[in-house]
Amino acid sequence: MERVRSDGDAALDPRRLVRPAAVRLRLRGRRVRRAVVRVLPLSHRGPVLHGPCSCVKRGNRSMDEREIAAAMAVVAGRELLARAADALATVDVVPVALKGVVLSALSEGWGAPPRRMLDVDVLVRPRERDVAERALAAAGLEPVARSAVATTMRSSELGLDLDLHAALVEPELFQLDTEGLVERAEDASALFGHPVLVLERHDMYAHLVAHFARNRSNVRDQRRLGDFSIVARALPMRPEVLATHLVDRGLARAARYALALASRQGDRFAASVLSALPRDTVGAIVARGAESWLSAHAGNAPLAVPALHALNHSLPAGMRSLTAHATRALASRARRVLERAAESR
Repeated sequence: MERVRSDGDAALDPRRLVRPAAVRLRLRGRRVRRAVVRVLPLSHRGPVLHGPCSCVKRGNRSMDEREIAAAMAVVAGRELLARAADALATVDVVPVALKGVVLSALSEGWGAPPRRMLDVDVLVRPRERDVAERALAAAGLEPVARSAVATTMRSSELGLDLDLHAALVEPELFQLDTEGLVERAEDASALFGHPVLVLERHDMYAHLVAHFARNRSNVRDQRRLGDFSIVARALPMRPEVLATHLVDRGLARAARYALALASRQGDRFAASVLSALPRDTVGAIVARGAESWLSAHAGNAPLAVPALHALNHSLPAGMRSLTAHATRALASRARRVLERAAESR
C-alpha cells in the first residue's frame, strides 16, 4: 500500500460517507489512480501518515496493518457499489445495498476500527436479475458463480466480488419476500452519491438475524454479532415493534438463537428484543439446542445444516427447507459429476 494523504483541515460531514479525493492506493496488488475513488474518512480529521512505520493515525492511536487493510477494502467496496449502481441505472434498476457496505457507512465517525469487508452485496427484484447481470457484465464484472439466491460477479480491477442477490435466503427458509423488502426499501442516494436503496431499518435488522442463522454462525463470530448493535445504534427502533416484525418474517426462533448470543456480549438492545418476543417453549428449546450444536459444528460444516433449518419458523417448515436444501445439494453434485465426465471424454 502506498502512502495516503488527506487535508487535515478539511471539514468532514459525518453524513457524507463518500467523498471524491485524488489518491493512489494499492488494492490487493492492483493500483488505482482515479480521482473518483471514494476515500473512507478514518477519523474526524481524515487519515494522515506519521512515524517511521508509515502507520495511519486514527485519533490518538495508530492503525495497525489489519485495520489499514480493512479501510482499503471499504474504499474498494464503496467504489464497486458506485460502479454497480451506475451500471444498473442504465437499465432502470436501483439496487438495494446490503450488509457490509451499509454497516461501514452507518458506523462512520464512531472512532471504531474499520469493519472488515469481504465483498459487496446488493439486492434486486427476481424479475430484474437477468438484465442486471447483463448490465454488470457490460460494465466489466465477470460472472463466477450462480445459485438460486445470488450471482457472484468479480471486479478484477478492485479485487472484490459483487453478490447480486435475487433473494436474501432460500425460498423455503424464513419469510423474507424480496418484493416486499424492495418495496419498503428507502432511498440512500444522498448517502452514497449514486442511485442506491437501503433496507428499511426493521428489515435491515431482520436480515442480520437471517444472515447470522443462514451462515450457521456461532458465538465466535464476533463480527456478525457486533453488527446488531451497529444497526440498533444508528437506526433507533422500539424493541416490541422489532420483535413483532421478526415474528412476521418467520425469524422468531432464529432471533432467539442469534440475539441470545449478542445479549451475552453486552448488547442491551438485543436483550430487549429477545425479551419482547412472544412465549414459545418449543422455540426456546430449539434455540438452545442449536446453540449447543453450532458451538461444535458451524459455518460450512455439513453437520451444521440441520441446526439452521431447525431455526425456521416451525419444525414442519424446517423439515421442508432441509429437504429442499438436500435436493439442491444433490442436484448440484450430480451436475458437477456430469460436467467432469463430459470434459474427460
